[in-house]
Amino acid sequence: MTFKLTQEQTETIQAVFDKQSPGNGNYDCWEGINKQLQSIDESDIRINEEGKEEIQIFYYKIAIPNESFSIEKVKVHRD
Repeated sequence: MTFKLTQEQTETIQAVFDKQSPGNGNYDCWEGINKQLQSIDESDIRINEEGKEEIQIFYYKIAIPNESFSIEKVKVHRD
């Protein structure tokens, strides 16, 4: 079993990336997320209140046009 984003999480993140760089592909944005998902260490895994294993991944959310940013956190569970 692997850690995977849900369809809803994927669509939410993709909408953020589309707004940040419309028509530019977003390869670099997804590459960072995929690296996080592929480099999971046992110390990264937590057990949530429902007893499910989860990890947290992060991505930048840039506010256009002032280019301020926030770091967004997503909790990802094993499929």
